[in-house]
Order: sequence, then C-alpha cells, then structure tokens
Amino acid sequence: MKFAAYDDISIYGISDTAEDAIADACTRVRNDDAEFQIASISEDLAAQIERDGWDSSRQTFTIDNNGFIVEMIDQ
Repeated sequence: MKFAAYDDISIYGISDTAEDAIADACTRVRNDDAEFQIASISEDLAAQIERDGWDSSRQTFTIDNNGFIVEMIDQ
C-alpha cells in the first residue's frame, strides 16, 4: 500500500509511508513547513501519478469510503 500527501487542490507526494509522502510533498513544493493531508492510494493510481504527475487543472480526486484517494472520472 502507498500513501499520498495532498491538499484540496492536488496530490503532491507519494511513498510507502505517510511520513515519507509528506517529506516528498514538501520537497516538491520547496517548503519544509507545508502542511498536507494523508490518505492511502492504490498502487495503480500511485504509479500513474509518479509517472505523469497530477494535473489539477484536468484531474480531480476524492476519498472513498475505505479512506483511499480515487480519481473522479467525468461521465
């Protein structure tokens, strides 16, 4: 299982632990004091984000009933 550090707008960091996901996010936003929320994320979605990044202008996400970040798909 992977963890993602996120805020209301985007997903910033992903790692095997919550602490490392936050550290990754802080590094990416270049702010050691930035605050993020943490949620579990599927291996598949984590791999897609690690490969392509998260485009908050085109992608949205929510937290499902199991506490996982899931991408919201327009229908």
